[in-house]
Amino acid sequence: MAYMLTQGNRLFIDNKLIDNPRLGQRYRFTLAEEVAHFILHQDIYKDCKTLDERIEKESLLTRQENWYLETNAKALASAILMPKNLIERHVDELLFTAGNNPGRTFSVITALSREFDVSEQAVKRRLLNLGYHKGSDLRLKD
Repeated sequence: MAYMLTQGNRLFIDNKLIDNPRLGQRYRFTLAEEVAHFILHQDIYKDCKTLDERIEKESLLTRQENWYLETNAKALASAILMPKNLIERHVDELLFTAGNNPGRTFSVITALSREFDVSEQAVKRRLLNLGYHKGSDLRLKD
């Protein structure tokens, strides 16, 4: 569990994410996502002083509004952790190294996941946001 409260500029991350080395990637992404919520959505949560107030505020959002907030926060978190110029450089190098290997998309995603210490799902999201599914040597599904 993670959430941010703009009152007092606080981010709260569940200790289970912090203390578990196997969840290190998840912790990094969760922290970046909450920072992204703070940057992008602080006006929505500006009056929330407690977790209960934030939950109540979120309950008033439509499913579409909530999806929009989460999608944008995840996109910004991905950009923070995997800057465009670094991703593009690594993808080019990895594609050159992989050649025409049929499993190269998987190997590129796995290598980027290790390089940036994020999950493979986060890498896929970032590559999709950068347009690698359109006319690219990587075959990603939307």
